Amino acid sequence: MWDKETQFTGMSGLAPSERIHPGSQPADHQDAIDRLDELSAELAHLRELHVALFDGMAEGVIFVDATGRCQFLNRSASDLLGWDNRELAGRAFHATFHHSDRNGNPVDDSNCAVAQALESGQRRESEEDIVWRKDRTIVPVNLIAQPVYGSGSISGALVIFTDIRRRKASDQARLAAESRLQTLVNEMPAVTFINSSGGDNQPLFISPQIEWLLGYTQEEWLADPTLTTNVLHPDDRERIARARRRAATTGGDFDEEYRMFARDGSLVWVQNRSRVVNDAEGNELYRIGITIDISELKRLEQHLEQQAYLDPVTGLRNRTWFIDRLRELTSQRTSAEPSSFAVIFFDIDDFKVVNDTLGHAAGDVLLRTIATRLSTMLPPGATVARLGGDEFTVLQEDIPDAAEPERLAWKIMECLHNPVSIGGRELVVGASIGIAIGGPGDADDPEHFLTAADLAMYDAKHRGKNTISVFEPRMSSSIWERMNTEVALRKAYENEEFVIHFQPIIDLRSGEIVELEALIRWEHPEYGLVEPNEFIGVAEQTGLIRQIGRWTLENAAGQIMRWRKELSAGGLRLAVNLSSVQYGHPGLYDEIVEVLDATGLPAEHLTLEITESHVLGDDESTMSTLASLRALGVRLAIDDFGTGFSSLRYLKRYPVDYLKIDRSFVAEIADNPHDLAIVKSVIAVAETLDLVVTAEGVETAEQLSVLRELGCDHVQGFHFSRPLPAGEMTGFLRRSRLGNA
Repeated sequence: MWDKETQFTGMSGLAPSERIHPGSQPADHQDAIDRLDELSAELAHLRELHVALFDGMAEGVIFVDATGRCQFLNRSASDLLGWDNRELAGRAFHATFHHSDRNGNPVDDSNCAVAQALESGQRRESEEDIVWRKDRTIVPVNLIAQPVYGSGSISGALVIFTDIRRRKASDQARLAAESRLQTLVNEMPAVTFINSSGGDNQPLFISPQIEWLLGYTQEEWLADPTLTTNVLHPDDRERIARARRRAATTGGDFDEEYRMFARDGSLVWVQNRSRVVNDAEGNELYRIGITIDISELKRLEQHLEQQAYLDPVTGLRNRTWFIDRLRELTSQRTSAEPSSFAVIFFDIDDFKVVNDTLGHAAGDVLLRTIATRLSTMLPPGATVARLGGDEFTVLQEDIPDAAEPERLAWKIMECLHNPVSIGGRELVVGASIGIAIGGPGDADDPEHFLTAADLAMYDAKHRGKNTISVFEPRMSSSIWERMNTEVALRKAYENEEFVIHFQPIIDLRSGEIVELEALIRWEHPEYGLVEPNEFIGVAEQTGLIRQIGRWTLENAAGQIMRWRKELSAGGLRLAVNLSSVQYGHPGLYDEIVEVLDATGLPAEHLTLEITESHVLGDDESTMSTLASLRALGVRLAIDDFGTGFSSLRYLKRYPVDYLKIDRSFVAEIADNPHDLAIVKSVIAVAETLDLVVTAEGVETAEQLSVLRELGCDHVQGFHFSRPLPAGEMTGFLRRSRLGNA
């Protein structure tokens, strides 16, 4: 029973409606005895109900008398403490359960909540206390001592306690999680933030990293909500404002890159990502996000994009720039005042002899000398570019008349004839020069002018070299020569004149051969072994590259499977070059699947190498094909990386696994700081994007040592092995360490 002050006063139960008063005489003695039995049964039932009531409670309950001795405990208390009613009856509560603290130090009964309740007659509660079990272990509990009154005085107390071990464990886990989260937020190299949801985007929390990112303290950032907009670069403000409004309206994610000014005025590139957090009913609570400093990546991207238009050997403009500029000029010719321009195309006569006799390093010196001379002698409005190898072009804009390009071409010829000193030798080089002139009404395709100038150059060569030729339509007869090459290629395919050579790719960490690159050769019946650069171009132009490419893949995959079985090299992988014509064809995916099924080579053990200057673009069909191959398990590599349009944006879009650094950067890596910086940057980009890097053209131990120090993953080159036919490669593999991962 509870009084109006919620004090426990005693227990009540059902009482019989009839009473037997002392001295009264029942009408019948037997009726009285029967009635007493009924009353006893009712009282016993009431006791059972009360016991069941207490035993059904999840909390432990002990009833103590006015002296603090235990009289009763329920089942929960018995299970928790290890005592039963028979053992516990008459024992002092404090001496049994509350005699010491958790360290074993005695606790005076004046500090016991039960003793205090009996003494004061007031309810006492200890939110976090301990009780001792029978086995001398302790249990943390929430303990309540409620005095019980009878006949106006305290007759005892109910001790109610709850096991809080689970709650304490949960609290400890929560505190540990909060501590880990706080450490993560404070230590991670990025700014974390919480902003209000909706359009106001008010800062609610900012991590301390905001100070090293922009120089503002947490307090300053939170106190001035306008900072998030004021520090934006003016050119980015409108774009970011639109993106924020869009994210606020849709409740979607925000993911943008933009520039911010730090307190000291320096410019910082950041990537900001955030998302909305909702409650259980789907209502927006706030927006949580992260801000990352990407300034270094942006600088690297800018550097690589600048390099995309520069030739790495000479520092001149490259083919990419030349074609882009031609495209601009051809589009301008549809304007009200179209202008004429000229493409002057030439290569160095007998340049191959220089490379073969003096070496490639001497050839590069010659190319750089020529580049320097041309750059200084060209008139305003003329730009020289190196297309590759020993091929150069000069683009002359706004020409006054058709004779002007020919006059400039003769000046170029004279410039080239000046002796060049290389390695103690003086070389006098000549050139064959072709000219194509563009004007109103001509074709709009920039490649048309380049091809026309190329045909004119070959016409000059056929007329004895060291001369100049201006393009005329008759020169298109060179198409017949291409057709002859095409016929020869078709016969070569039918007569199985192609062979495959393999070059090993080495894992720098383990020293094992992990992959073999398949390289096709043409065993010409008259000219002997023909390198692919002599016929692949014609094969691409005529479409034969698809048949040749499939033949190469199928035969190389079959050979790899034989080696895997015979040499117990189950992890040996195959790398095959993929032509732009092949990956641009809609049937490529099906062809790859058919070859893999026919040979048994697992898709994940095939790498397709794609030349960077060809693949990097926004063609959705190409991207879809490459994505499908990547989903199949095939790995994709960007070959000759650094020689084309090296854009991080494209690397993010394409499903690439490997980057292959072009041999032109590796050749002088030990001596040329510029090449060393480029290779180091490429490796850093690859590490950031989780890509594997392979360095091509490794020919010396010194180059290998530098690449190992830079953290390059894989290498290949003559230092390990030249490309070998299958028979010789078998012996090489038997003598080498093979990866079996």
